[in-house]
Amino acid sequence: MGYSLQRFLSRVDDNLLCGICAAVLKDAVVTPCGHSFCEHCLDTWLNQTERRTCPECRSGMLPHEARPVIALRSLISGLSIECLHRVRGCRMTLKLEDEQRHQAECGYSPAQCSTCGDTMDRYRLANHELQCSKVTAEKEEKGDADFLTRRKNSASGRFDLALSELACRVATLEVQLKQTRHELEMSRARNRRLERELQRRKSELEAQKSEMRGTSGRCDTQLTTFQSASQLSQFISRYLLIKPHYVNKDHVFRSIRDYFDHYIAGGDGMYHNDVHALVATAYASNWFSPSQRLCIQQWLRTLSRRSQEITGHRTNMPDILPLTS
Repeated sequence: MGYSLQRFLSRVDDNLLCGICAAVLKDAVVTPCGHSFCEHCLDTWLNQTERRTCPECRSGMLPHEARPVIALRSLISGLSIECLHRVRGCRMTLKLEDEQRHQAECGYSPAQCSTCGDTMDRYRLANHELQCSKVTAEKEEKGDADFLTRRKNSASGRFDLALSELACRVATLEVQLKQTRHELEMSRARNRRLERELQRRKSELEAQKSEMRGTSGRCDTQLTTFQSASQLSQFISRYLLIKPHYVNKDHVFRSIRDYFDHYIAGGDGMYHNDVHALVATAYASNWFSPSQRLCIQQWLRTLSRRSQEITGHRTNMPDILPLTS
C-alpha cells in the first residue's frame, strides 16, 4: 500500500498515485509498458498466476521486469507530510524521507506501561508509571524479581523516552522557527516593496509640489511686477475659460484697474492698444464676478471712445454689453 493522500500538506499530482491502491507511490517501480505502481502492490498483483499482466493496460509482463524509478522515489520522499500520530496530538510536519527517524522519537507514538499494561502517548508514560506506585510497592514487598528488573529497565527507558520526547519537541520547534523566519522574510520583503512605493509616491508628490510652486511663483511674479499690460493680457488669454486655481481674481482685477488708471492719467497711443487689448481679453474671460465685469465693461467703453478720438473713426460699441456669470 502507498502513502495516504490525507497525510500530505498539499495536493499531490495524479501522476504520483499508484494505479492499484490509488495512494501516493511507495517504493515506486515502472513496468516495461511505462506505468508506475507501488512495489508491494505490483508484486502482490503479479504473484497471482492468472495476472501476469500490467494492471493498467494488461500488457504481458513478469515480476522481475519491474524496475525502480529513482527519480519518482526522490521526488516523493521530498514531499511534506503530517506525523502518523497527528490524531493523537502530534502537530509535527516533516519531509517523507524523515518519517522513520521521527516515528522513533515521536512523543505521541503509543507506548505501554510495563507495570499495568495500559497504552498511552509515549511522552505520558514516565508520569503514568509514577502513578503506579501502589502496584510498585506491592511488588517490592513480595520481592518480585522480574518486576524489579523491569523497573530498573523502566528507569533507563524513561530517561531515553524523555530524551526522545525532547528531541521531538526540538524538531517541532525547528520547523516552526523555519516557518516563522520564512514569514518574517516575506514580511520584510513586502515592507521593502511598500517603502519603495511610498518613496516613489513621495517623490512624485514633491515633484508636483515643486512644479506647482514654480508655476505659482512665475504667476505671482507676473501678477506682482506687472512688467507690461501685454504680458498680463497674454496670461489671461492662455487660460481664458478656466482660471488656474492659484490665481487670485481680485489681484488680477486690481492690476487691470491700475493699468487702466495709469493710461487714463496720461498714457500714450501705443500704450492705449496694450491696455485696450488687456481689458477686452479680461471681459472675454470668465474669471471675474458680475460687479467686476460691470467695471471692466465701463473701462472697455471708455477705451473705445478713446480709440475713436485717436483714430478719428467711431468704434461701433453697443450701449450695453451683455454680462456673463
